[in-house]
Amino acid sequence: LDEAPSLGALSISPLQGSVARTTFVISTDGWQDEDTATLEYAFYQFPISAYYLLTSEVASLVKFTVPAVEWINASSPMYWVTVGGIELQAFSSDASISTPLPEGDYFFLVRCRDENGLEASAGVLGPTIRSIDGGLVLQEASSLLGQTVNSNDAETIWTMISAVTSIVEAGDVVHLDGASNSDSLAVVEVALTALKRSVALAE
Repeated sequence: LDEAPSLGALSISPLQGSVARTTFVISTDGWQDEDTATLEYAFYQFPISAYYLLTSEVASLVKFTVPAVEWINASSPMYWVTVGGIELQAFSSDASISTPLPEGDYFFLVRCRDENGLEASAGVLGPTIRSIDGGLVLQEASSLLGQTVNSNDAETIWTMISAVTSIVEAGDVVHLDGASNSDSLAVVEVALTALKRSVALAE
């Protein structure tokens, strides 16, 4: 009798870092199944605010319970897209991912699926993601986006766009002496290029 995978766990490191500059490693292990070699994993990011009036720092001081998420029924108010979920990796045999993260308070989930389509999930509270002291220099923002485009990975590209956008929205992108409006436009152009590339890869 085939049963769904069980007993898996999700972890993330480091436990704190800066927007865009820090690469976080999200990994899952410990899953038990009739054939663990065929297991596949999908990773997701969710805003804590969709479920709780808590920040990551406060939630870490109390018993944080990963809420139920609806994966199939798109009309449900708890459907994963409706509550702000972002897919960081589609189902794959890779049990870990490395990615930058935007500023905010999040929790993360992994779905583990066996070869017969039976699945289970595990979650973890996100790290503390701080804004960058002194802001992100325009040239650095452009460079980070450009490097991400070269990864040819749609999820990684989209996550970096989200991270840099969160800095821009917070007003933490700064000009170097002598920087001009053309520098700002260059960052926008690179962001648009990154967005187009992520869409093309996703298709």
